[in-house]
Amino acid sequence: MGSTAYGDPQERVEVKRAVWFKTTASGKRIWPGRKYVLVKTLFDAMGRPPIHNLSWDRIYTPNEYLVYELTKDSKKKTLIGQEFTGDPRASLGG
Repeated sequence: MGSTAYGDPQERVEVKRAVWFKTTASGKRIWPGRKYVLVKTLFDAMGRPPIHNLSWDRIYTPNEYLVYELTKDSKKKTLIGQEFTGDPRASLGG
């Protein structure tokens, strides 16, 4: 897989077909023959690789992966220097 300018360099995403039953990260079952999304995390937020394998693997249904992609950027905090630039009311203490 080549490098691209888009996407998260921490993760690799593969769309596969289940050969046997799979269980997703949320506990849903994927039946054989159905598509699923395999997300391989290559290193964590601190830059450390996994200890036992080459990556941490998570399995999502296509709909769960869509929700994951839409919500993962909203979970990141935008920092300028050391100042959090989120909700201005949070810094007022009230």
